Amino acid sequence: MADKQVCTVCKASLTRARSNIACSDCKNRCHPQCVNMTKAEVDSVIAEGEVWRCPPCSKLRRQSMKAVSAAEDGAANMSQVIFMLEEAKLDRDRMEKDFNSSFEFVNSKIDDQTKTIDNQTLKLNECLRQIEALRKENVDLRKKVSELEERLEEAEQYSRSNSLEIHGVPEAVTEDVYETVRRVCTALDVNITREKIDVCHRLGKPKGENRPAGIIVKFVRREDKFTVLAKRKVKRNLSTQDIGFQKTPPAPVYINESLSPGRRRLYAAAKEAKKRSNYMYLWVDKGKIFMRKEQGKPCVRITSTSDLSKL
Repeated sequence: MADKQVCTVCKASLTRARSNIACSDCKNRCHPQCVNMTKAEVDSVIAEGEVWRCPPCSKLRRQSMKAVSAAEDGAANMSQVIFMLEEAKLDRDRMEKDFNSSFEFVNSKIDDQTKTIDNQTLKLNECLRQIEALRKENVDLRKKVSELEERLEEAEQYSRSNSLEIHGVPEAVTEDVYETVRRVCTALDVNITREKIDVCHRLGKPKGENRPAGIIVKFVRREDKFTVLAKRKVKRNLSTQDIGFQKTPPAPVYINESLSPGRRRLYAAAKEAKKRSNYMYLWVDKGKIFMRKEQGKPCVRITSTSDLSKL
């Protein structure tokens, strides 16, 4: 525990900092009443930062000033000179003590700041390490998600391996879609019975769309799907009149592989890229999208939009 401070004059304990005054030279404290000062005078000295000396220091100061005055007048004796030297030594010692105290205080503050900076540096390095770990984890997760999406897309497209879509066939209020599909196949010289069709139905269409809804057909055997597609390439001018719609103006009938929603969006983007990059050919084969710059050039398989940016 730190020693209690006492009044330099009466040697009694000092209780509160505001109830005493410190000497500007020796730093010792005194009660105001012991040095004939009022509390208001003490407060004024403290507030103004004025120099105040205790009685012993005031006495030394007066002696010092007297010696200095005598020295200036050329009347100083040896004892006065010695006193002046001792007073100068005391001043130097006090200044050295104050300097050392200030230096130690500054050093302690620097040490504290150094420790704080070191701790903050450790925390910052740990945060950076965690951020890097999270960044790497995020990259890995994105890669896994991309791989899972690709696998899901492949699985969804594979589920359509036996399916194709027919567009441009007029709709009727009461129609037998199986019979409509059979007539389309007959127009292509392909014999398709109901037993060869797993399921077929009209697709939905956007609100306000005037074109007839498309038809999706899933065959029992994949070979029948490929046969229909091959015949459609031979008969390029297939129209509604070829399938029995004689009372309406002829309109083209399109037959394409059935694509998953993701693959369909990719195909639409590929059509835009085909125009932009001046590619001549774009086609779908067994659910896969291909492009070719021109005749004789190698074909490019399109699996994602990033492939389109490389064209």
